Amino acid sequence: WQKVGVHMSDAHHDQRATSLAALQEAQELAKASSSALSVLRWSASKVAACSLRRSRLLEDKDTGLLSGQSGRHQDPASADHYSAECQALQPLRRIQRQLSLLEPSIPGPMRWLIHVMVNSRHDSQQLLRGMLIALAPFDFSVFHFDARSPADETALRYSRQRWFAEARVVHRGFVRGTGCILEALQTTVGWMLGQRRGVYSHLWKLDSDLDLSLLDLAAFRALVAHRAPPLAAR
Repeated sequence: WQKVGVHMSDAHHDQRATSLAALQEAQELAKASSSALSVLRWSASKVAACSLRRSRLLEDKDTGLLSGQSGRHQDPASADHYSAECQALQPLRRIQRQLSLLEPSIPGPMRWLIHVMVNSRHDSQQLLRGMLIALAPFDFSVFHFDARSPADETALRYSRQRWFAEARVVHRGFVRGTGCILEALQTTVGWMLGQRRGVYSHLWKLDSDLDLSLLDLAAFRALVAHRAPPLAAR
């Protein structure tokens, strides 16, 4: 038993050492990469443009190979700009990989409920759809701040969408008073601690206009499990 205890202690020590090294390296990378990341200015639209240019370059390459030609003409400046933007993402991805190695301080699995407020505009629908895709493993509580019931036209604009019906939307909230953030949170938390008491360990509040193009879910979950914050919002 003493030998087993020593081995377990050594393994725990190694895990903590690995976690500490990962956190320190991530911090150093963050300092060193600030100038490179400033190229993107944390703009999701630029990241999307970078991905689009990459797909077009690959498409042109494939077209050229199939036709025996060089493909459509590529602007060298555009290709260079694409390359610079994608290279600027590399330090961020390295940081995220290091963060994913952090040792958890929260015992047991984390079960998250994601809370988001939406309106019926097309852009809001598309942003929510992107969140549901990016965060597919989690349940969602959606608060409609421009609808008072599921029968309202503003709420039906979501209900009629196949992607919404098939998503993990386990709870929907509607305006009873002012439709403010406080009312939305009270509605979701009340349901979470009432009908779903003990089901979820965390409530994750997301802004409705958030683009998750830069999110690394494994890194974010590891950081939350390591830091164990009493409150976190994104």
